[in-house]
Amino acid sequence: MIRCLDSGTVSKLRGSVLVESPEAAVRELVQNSIDAGARHITLKFHFDTLSLCVEDDGEGIAEEDLPKVGLANHTSKYDSSQSYGYRGEALYALYNTSSCVVVYSKQRGGSRWQSKVLGDEDEKIDRVLNDFFGPSFGPHGTVVMISRLFGPFPVRWELAKRKVAKLMRSIWRVLFMSLATSKTTVEAYLIESMDEKSSVRKVLDTRGCSTIPDLFVTLFGPSKLDFYHFQDHNTAIDMYITQEPILRRDLKFVFFENRSLYPPKEWCMSIGRYIFQLKYGSMKGYFNQSIDNQTGYVILVTSTSTSRRLLSNFMPERSTVHKEILDSVRKAISSVFMDDNANKITPRRGRVNVAEQASPSTSCTISSESEDDTQNIREVSQDLFKSGPDVINQVDSSFILIKSEQHIYIADQHACDERVIYEELLQEFLDSFHDPFIDMRVKCPVAIEIDIEAAHMNDLVARKDYLRSFGIDFALQDSKIAITHLPAVLISKAIDISSLRSFMFELADVLHEDNLFRCHSTDWFRTIERIPKPIREVLATKSCKLAIKFGKRLSTNEMAHLIGELGKCRLFTQCSHGRPTIVPLGNIDTLANYKAFQEDFTLQ
Repeated sequence: MIRCLDSGTVSKLRGSVLVESPEAAVRELVQNSIDAGARHITLKFHFDTLSLCVEDDGEGIAEEDLPKVGLANHTSKYDSSQSYGYRGEALYALYNTSSCVVVYSKQRGGSRWQSKVLGDEDEKIDRVLNDFFGPSFGPHGTVVMISRLFGPFPVRWELAKRKVAKLMRSIWRVLFMSLATSKTTVEAYLIESMDEKSSVRKVLDTRGCSTIPDLFVTLFGPSKLDFYHFQDHNTAIDMYITQEPILRRDLKFVFFENRSLYPPKEWCMSIGRYIFQLKYGSMKGYFNQSIDNQTGYVILVTSTSTSRRLLSNFMPERSTVHKEILDSVRKAISSVFMDDNANKITPRRGRVNVAEQASPSTSCTISSESEDDTQNIREVSQDLFKSGPDVINQVDSSFILIKSEQHIYIADQHACDERVIYEELLQEFLDSFHDPFIDMRVKCPVAIEIDIEAAHMNDLVARKDYLRSFGIDFALQDSKIAITHLPAVLISKAIDISSLRSFMFELADVLHEDNLFRCHSTDWFRTIERIPKPIREVLATKSCKLAIKFGKRLSTNEMAHLIGELGKCRLFTQCSHGRPTIVPLGNIDTLANYKAFQEDFTLQ
């Protein structure tokens, strides 16, 4: 039953629910459907207008409650700590940030579908949205159709539409947080407009996902996850951790009693770094020396008396996370990777590889008797470039086939060029840093004021001289810092306060942990880690943007020059973000179908 909240509760909630993005709208509607007992949800997106439709097969809304749907401070779930969106403000927030919201619902056992229109007086609007989205209207459930999310705010509407690929990744992340501990499945469709006609394309189907790793792979791409379990007298923790480092930073999830937590970003990153050091520290391969590799993890916490007490005050949408939960996670990670406790599953005993990771494939297969021979080419060494490798051909305007003696290799042209540019930028930056006659500071057009916590400010002030040597300078203004100077490579951040603020926070974290590399070597490569990690990340991003892109046709001379420049790099096996630059395919003598290979590619 939907009821109006009392004034005291309204006061507590005021301003706390905000649909600030399209993915937030998806989160609220999907979680409403799960709360309604939905077994299957269908999503339809039209990103040209930021419109969407969410249809579920849940219990539906009672006929007497439908008129109250979308009213401020009305909910049927506030008293329940077991629901997701139990504050009941989502539809009201969507109504205030959209051009129109249409709600259809039919209760299980009800006689007919009923509708309510929020925000548009046109009686035909529900028919227009029906024709556009085409909901199926099953035996029971709810359909919510939103027209032009952020439509009343033109600038915000335009900004939200610009980065569709990034938006889809954010929506997939929200779906994982909602579905990982639920039995609900989702289908998602993309409605695309072309020449005044629209087509519908399925972009997601989770009906085949029976486990958390299945869902992880479906939403985020092929990856191997290792499973670990920890248990003590009052806490049980299951952890799924990527077997190898990954490139994405945002695949870090924590659940408490099957509900997603929203820990501070700093905490997620610190846990990721901790796992990285313990799990990947001794790993060998193409990724182990990456400067910007990340840890992906899914951590599920369940406990006894502690959980019952915390759950009674738990606010899943907020970033408030109880210290007991975070301490339990840290304890579990330490136990799993550092102790010899028989109750844990370690990488050496009982590892569960629950999903297969994709690897580069080719029609050239290696026969079984060639296993010993291929041991010698599983790792690329500098010897490859000493013999002057021959360029065979370009593949799909993205990769370069190379022959060196009797071995075949394939190189990623973007990753190769990115590594070359990255090392050039690093060396140039370090040369300026070591030159006593060069002041790396560039004055910002306007001093940028940033609110910062006292602890972070203390770390920055204590290392002000250190930061000035890298071109970063600031002044104190009450509880704020005013950034006055930045190095040339960072000066573009002077117009992006949000990005600069995140950069300074991350820099303060590095200073707080005293992760300052001290090396007096004259070899520039050995002193790379003297550059604070946030600055290295900016250089890595710049090298990525400047590098040759996929789809760029290269001549034989251009390919040969690129491979030659790669051979001069100190860490030539990977790009600045850890992706392999060049990998072996096999030995010509032992390739089972090398004749077919020769027919496809003409040797130069």
